[in-house]
Amino acid sequence: MDPAVNPYSTPPAFVGRNGERQSWRAALEGVESGRPVRPMVLHGLHGTGLTSLLLELRREAASRGWLVLHVEGAASSLRAAVGASAREIVKAQGRRAAGYAMVKATDSAKAFARPRASSRRLPDGDASGGDRHGSLAEDLRTMLRDLASAAAEERVGLALLVDDAQELTPEDLGAVCAAARDARKEEWGLLVALAGSSDLLATLDRTAWYGQWLFRVDELLPLADEEAREALVTPARRQGVPWQGAALDLVIQEGHGYPLLLNAYAAGSWNRARGKQITEAAARAGIESGRAELDAAYFESFWSRATPSEQAYLRAIAADGEESGSGAVAARMGRTGTSLGPARASLLAKGLIYAPRRGAVAFTVAGMGEFVRRQPGD
Repeated sequence: MDPAVNPYSTPPAFVGRNGERQSWRAALEGVESGRPVRPMVLHGLHGTGLTSLLLELRREAASRGWLVLHVEGAASSLRAAVGASAREIVKAQGRRAAGYAMVKATDSAKAFARPRASSRRLPDGDASGGDRHGSLAEDLRTMLRDLASAAAEERVGLALLVDDAQELTPEDLGAVCAAARDARKEEWGLLVALAGSSDLLATLDRTAWYGQWLFRVDELLPLADEEAREALVTPARRQGVPWQGAALDLVIQEGHGYPLLLNAYAAGSWNRARGKQITEAAARAGIESGRAELDAAYFESFWSRATPSEQAYLRAIAADGEESGSGAVAARMGRTGTSLGPARASLLAKGLIYAPRRGAVAFTVAGMGEFVRRQPGD
């Protein structure tokens, strides 16, 4: 079929994750009712749909009129990213509301991104909206508190959403955690949601003593078969194209419930289909082409981060699938666990593996083990 109208060329239809969405909706309602609400952490393997879920949470908050800050943890500067997002909010809100709190929030948002202290004293002598304390944590706290007050003036809340939060520097993540803690304690009307890969929880615990304790933590697991079926069928149905049953079963089986894989295989199946149906033959060819595209455009970017010796460590994990024991890896490589400590530590720091429990190591990327096993040996 025509690749130009391939419905899988964009992210898949959003399905499932009802528990996380209901929790978010309840948190929004809690803030609106003036109740203290725990911030949220969403974590899982790369490829489980974390970004899509965070966008869904953003849409939910925006639909209720909330002010929403949405930034990437991989941004070169959290201060610049949050500051730019905040300025966009106050610019848009300023056209409709010019109350005292919004004036103060506007001044605070402008000051937050400036590299040096600068203030504009407000009519009543309160300069907090423009004061810069110097530390990121204090500056972020001031700006978010002022913006939350402006949101309350409009009878809504403020949401801060951070994607790829594991990429934040310790200082940046610590500042976000401190703001989330203070907002809950002092009831600012701020709701924070962090989304990140499976090593995010360990990163949180290294950053602040209260780490995971502060947050409601939800792990994104692979989609159930029925959810995967809906994600595949819905986009094609909108264009009047059915899936042959065997083709659908094959893609679901090979996709392992991971939206990244499912979408790539479905996109390939659509492009290989002839006529007005996606057949099993098209699905088989599509899986191969989708896999090749993911290998080149996605998995290779993770693989290339590892040095040759680290790649040998990854091969030893992949021999067991997507997870292995540290002892088994050492035995397979003919090394001691102590001698492999530097390679393990480096792979953890690079975000290629994480420790799901004591004595175990696993890939942070869905399907990475299969990719590694496809690589030619030394």
